[in-house]
Order: sequence, then structure tokens, then C-alpha cells
Amino acid sequence: MNLNQNALNQGGAAGALVVVVKLIAYLLGIEAYMSTLVSLGSLVFIIAGMCIACIATRKIEGHLTFQDAFRTAWLAAALATGVVLVFEVLLFALIDPEMTTKVVDFTVESMQNDLSGFMAMSDSIIEETRASMLWWSGAGGKSMGWLIGLAFWAVVSAIVGAVFKRNSADAIR
Repeated sequence: MNLNQNALNQGGAAGALVVVVKLIAYLLGIEAYMSTLVSLGSLVFIIAGMCIACIATRKIEGHLTFQDAFRTAWLAAALATGVVLVFEVLLFALIDPEMTTKVVDFTVESMQNDLSGFMAMSDSIIEETRASMLWWSGAGGKSMGWLIGLAFWAVVSAIVGAVFKRNSADAIR
């Protein structure tokens, strides 16, 4: 199997940028780490890496079929999210084992605040939520989430592939 070097380069770069953003957010505190801005920024960096990989591949080869564009984009996304997975497993397991508890406490508190006007959460629901979140925050849960997330990135890759495909070098776009 011939791996696209542009996908590897751009996916690795996008993953590294997301790690830097998450590391800065981690240093700022749990509120920053769990913020919508960090999540959206991560999404933008990964999609940008996918697009740049497709553009670079198309520029080198002069054309890019949908299949090649899809593979390039998906490989870039898989590598970027894989880099982030390794960072988060190291962060949660080795660097700051208390991070899982911080994330769970922050999320449960936010959930209770958001739902306070609608309903009171029972202790059993809170404990079930905590147990589930603790599992998903571990290495096994994060790895399973990464594998499931690859399906999401396949859909995004199909969109990116459709946008950046060019069947021949002399096609007008």
C-alpha cells in the first residue's frame, strides 16, 4: 500500500497543532481545556490539514480522483486524531492521573447547571454518568472513541474529497 506523504505530513502537523492547543488549554485550567473554543479549534486544524494534503497531492500529480482525495483526507484525519489520542492517553494516564476526575467533575457540574431549570438529576443517574465518563476517559475508552470517530472523519473526508477532486489536469474549476 502506497501511503500518501502529503497526508502523513499534513495529518501529523494538524495533530501537533491540536496537541499544542490542548496543552496550552491544560496549563490554563480545566475550563479552558473543556471549552468550546478548543474543540472547534481542533476541528478546524484537522479539516485544514485534510484540505492542504489534498491540495498538495493534486498540485504534484496534476489531478486527483475522488478515491485518492478521500484516501488522502481520511489518512490525514486518522493520523491527526491518532496523535491527539496518544497525547490524551499520556496526559490522563501518566502526566496528570487526576485529570479524569477533573473532567468528570466539571462535566457533571455543567450538566447539572444546564438541566437545573428542567429537572433535578437523581444520584443514581449522576453515578451512572460518572462511571461511564470514567471508562470513556481511560485508554480503552479513548481508543474506542477514536475508532468510532474514524467513521465521522470518513464522512468529512468524503466531503473534502468531493470538493478537491479533479479528474484531469486541464479541467476548469
